[in-house]
Amino acid sequence: MRTVFLLLIFCHVASTVKHSLEYLFTSSNGLWEFPEFVGALMVDGVQLSYWDSNRKTVKTDDWMTEFMRDNPDHLQWYSRECLKNQYDFRSLMGDIRQHLNQSEGVHILQMRGGCEWDEENEETASFMTYGYDGEDFMALDPQQLTWRALKPEALSTKLVWDTYNHRLEYIKRFYINDCPIQLKKYVPYVRKLIQRTVLPSVSLLQKSPSSPVSCFATGFYPDRAVMFWRKDGEEIYKGMEHGEILPNNDHTFQMSADLNISSVKPKDWKKYDCVFQLSGVEEDIISRLDKPSLTNTDTNIAGFDYWLYVSPGFAAVLLLVCLFGFLIWRKKKKGMTQASSRTEPPSSTPLLILDNTLIIGDSIIEKIHLSKAIIKGFSGATIPRIQEELLKILPSLPPSVSRIVLHAGTDDTTCTEEITMNLNSLFQVLKDTGKTVFISGPIPALSGSAWVTHVNTELCIACTTYKFIFVNNVNISWDEGSIFLLDAASRERWVCQMLTENILREICFSQHLTV
Repeated sequence: MRTVFLLLIFCHVASTVKHSLEYLFTSSNGLWEFPEFVGALMVDGVQLSYWDSNRKTVKTDDWMTEFMRDNPDHLQWYSRECLKNQYDFRSLMGDIRQHLNQSEGVHILQMRGGCEWDEENEETASFMTYGYDGEDFMALDPQQLTWRALKPEALSTKLVWDTYNHRLEYIKRFYINDCPIQLKKYVPYVRKLIQRTVLPSVSLLQKSPSSPVSCFATGFYPDRAVMFWRKDGEEIYKGMEHGEILPNNDHTFQMSADLNISSVKPKDWKKYDCVFQLSGVEEDIISRLDKPSLTNTDTNIAGFDYWLYVSPGFAAVLLLVCLFGFLIWRKKKKGMTQASSRTEPPSSTPLLILDNTLIIGDSIIEKIHLSKAIIKGFSGATIPRIQEELLKILPSLPPSVSRIVLHAGTDDTTCTEEITMNLNSLFQVLKDTGKTVFISGPIPALSGSAWVTHVNTELCIACTTYKFIFVNNVNISWDEGSIFLLDAASRERWVCQMLTENILREICFSQHLTV
């Protein structure tokens, strides 16, 4: 069984020869809590730069130091382009609002543009797609250099945008001619990041003599790793609890495996050891259980109680960009979404305690892996049904529960008016509890991406109004032909794992914000 598991985990698919450069821009009107304009630059799913209209300076991750040293003018260039696009987007949104006869309210314009390069045959392709208020709106035909309306309401805007010859010439130069050249510059630096192997530091930690022993590994790369406990050289399952693999702020990862030793006699401790295995590394890291190697700490790292970190600029861009459903347009890649493209948890996060958390939603909630939380899942639950069940639960809820996570699917309603009405009713109930509320959005892998984007927009607006925290699940998507998703059971397990990590990540980040 262990052999089969390792083969699945450590199966290493050869790096694709196709690369992508994406510029992700979001412009908003009426969302005063967020910057008017946010820009991010991504190469092969890895963020290189971030810019927003509040800070007006480019933020890059530490690993880009070498690229910036070799390309000293890059920051100034990128800052100029973002500032130009901020005013450009303001004008484009004005066009759309005028053509749709809109005056006030919250409106969001998004753009995903860039290029792809096939390193094997040197073929390149450019793309540019706009979304408005959560729906596909306009796409560029790079061959004809004209716009294609993606919905009937966009036709009048398309006719006007086709007359902007100077802007079309800029797009041709920037996205069609220069983009592949720029992408080829980035690829060697990104390749160094994603193809490296880094071993972790492994520690055995225990909060008190009666607590489980946590085998904690941090600082490893890539995220294809397993950890387990053995007794007399044989893997054990009883009394074991595995933690999720989570990202650090330096593009490495951390994980833990807890062992309950309450029934183990001290003289038998030496029979137990923790094994860490990393893909691409032949030798295991083995930590034997004994008193000298055990660190007593008041900081509980067992299970999901981790020290977690985030790069502030990286967290900001993904919170804002993902909040508006940006990633739903990104081209689906084979296999699971890589952890390097996920929002990273915050730095200096306080102790994470999940036994003060109620998680409620449809049946998938029963299968997620936050074992210390109170989990209530209801098969086929619509928003009104969730509200009905919540009202039954609240009177008997322990006073210690201070956090409610609600997972909202896409099968609840069939029109915007119903969504708004049902959400307002449910959200008012949640607000009246006085607790910290998280709203977990729909999952593209289980629904249609267009409808997910629509529901996400409604949820984002509602969360902004009620000051709730939105958990975006648009990274849970796949190609049906992916070799990693062999059957329905495998797909379901992966969905549950990703949903667990998304919820956990937002809880961690919210604690960081309230310190």
